[in-house]
Amino acid sequence: MANALERTGFVPIHDAHAIEQLNTTVIFARPLSDTEMRQATESMSAFEATLPGFGQIMGMGFSIGPQGVSPMMQNASEAPAGVLRTYTDPKGVVVKELKLERQALTFRTLAYTRWSTVWKEARNYFEVVLARVPNEVMLSGYTLSYSDKFIWHGVASEMDVNLLLRQDSEYITPKTFSANDLWHCHSGQFVRAKESVKRLIVVDCDCVDEQEFGANRRVVRIGTTLTELLNQPGFEQSTIPLPSSMNTLDEAFRILHNELKKVFSEIVSDAIAETVGLNGDSNAN
Repeated sequence: MANALERTGFVPIHDAHAIEQLNTTVIFARPLSDTEMRQATESMSAFEATLPGFGQIMGMGFSIGPQGVSPMMQNASEAPAGVLRTYTDPKGVVVKELKLERQALTFRTLAYTRWSTVWKEARNYFEVVLARVPNEVMLSGYTLSYSDKFIWHGVASEMDVNLLLRQDSEYITPKTFSANDLWHCHSGQFVRAKESVKRLIVVDCDCVDEQEFGANRRVVRIGTTLTELLNQPGFEQSTIPLPSSMNTLDEAFRILHNELKKVFSEIVSDAIAETVGLNGDSNAN
């Protein structure tokens, strides 16, 4: 196999895949109270071995009056707006992050291997934290997003985006293929996934120059996100308490993972899909 530096064209950031980052989020039907926030935060101390870093997100508001705009700091007696548990590598990069906010719980990782492995880890965190949320707090939705990155090997001005993206993709604007400089492309739409589920599909593509070891390189990032919302107007209603939502989330995230693979396959060329193993086992990628 040729060395990556000898190739011409787009190369994924990893040998087996192009995934730079993955985010999974559980959305609550209402914000947690101070007491509920403290209880959920206490449960996160169980993750000290794998996520040793800890931080708080403090809220801030602003008042507008005769003297102009002035900040209103969060009362010290209140629970924080959010808390973080993190794992940071020896280079100082935050590789994994579990973030609890008043109305959402998110796991983010830069260390993607296989979907089944990553979901197992995220699920372990979610199950512990959600068990401490009161039964009257319902599941409102969930989000899965990927950020894939491809590096252009060659002269930046000669980058051929046709080698990476499908010209007939409904997610990519035609102007992307005639651009001769950096560009951004966004697509978003709601669809009726099921009679009880309203789905938002978001695709963001960016062509940017970045620094790597003191030298510029041109890359294309492809961000794909699916959010499914429950109890929307005109849809079937449901009541799923967060503490007992894990079976629902297992199935929901499995579906989102497979749907995002389908979306991604409708964005990238056949050659790129083959390179990143997109056509393999649905739990492997």
